[in-house]
Amino acid sequence: PLSVSAGSNLYWHLSVPALSYGLEITGVPIEAMQEIDKFHWNSAKRIQALPSQTADPYVLPMSGWISFSGLFEYLQLLFLWRLLIMNSCTIYKKIVLRRIWFWAKNRASEKGPTSEILCTAKKYELLEIIFKSIIEGKYMELIKWKSIVKANIKKSEHDRHQVTMGFYSN
Repeated sequence: PLSVSAGSNLYWHLSVPALSYGLEITGVPIEAMQEIDKFHWNSAKRIQALPSQTADPYVLPMSGWISFSGLFEYLQLLFLWRLLIMNSCTIYKKIVLRRIWFWAKNRASEKGPTSEILCTAKKYELLEIIFKSIIEGKYMELIKWKSIVKANIKKSEHDRHQVTMGFYSN
């Protein structure tokens, strides 16, 4: 028998990278993300040896996991930051800066991967940090950005779980 900790580590170090590889730049339709999230919730139940009928809102917080859609958004935001901290003469950074400018100028009516990532940044209240960094030309270290993004996503998911769990209480 595999311990919950070992099963969780195997899942996060083998399955999750395979499931999430490249998704931050290709995008995922909502229906597909719902299916991946469903698989993710069921995996958490199996690893924790919980009955399949266990209400989803109780599963991930017990294991300390975030949803797969939260992980996807985390990867998107890291991808954007990696582009922003590149040397200023790279074509990739120039393109993303131009897309961000168009997005900001057109009141978020732009479509495409950059727009999707900026909408995610807005959702987690990170736009101000992004715009301020671009304007000043100063970008925090990736490790600091990771911790801010992770904290905002975990807080958002915690708040959502609290609301959802209220529906299951007596």
